[in-house]
Amino acid sequence: MLHRAGLLLDPKFLRRQLEVHCPGSPWNHRLQASEAICVSSARAIIKVLNDLLNSHGQSRLVTLTLPLLATFVLAIQSLKHPSAWLADSDLGATSPSRHATDRSY
Repeated sequence: MLHRAGLLLDPKFLRRQLEVHCPGSPWNHRLQASEAICVSSARAIIKVLNDLLNSHGQSRLVTLTLPLLATFVLAIQSLKHPSAWLADSDLGATSPSRHATDRSY
């Protein structure tokens, strides 16, 4: 939950709040990197879904809740940082999740 909040918050605001509430704590650096952790997790979820769809096809046992959230995270990241190196590939990587969602719902 904290990592998703880090995705939506301004990085400067998050850094200031961490300096106030967690100065010198061992998890301070991890919380400062929460945006990157959230985006990396979303990329991993999309990759797993893509691998699953390529090897086994669509299954009713696999819910699309997590891939849908991962798609939202990558879309937010691409809107927040449109000139980032991976912005275009992140949007392209969400294609399997979007197609699977279209077929299921």
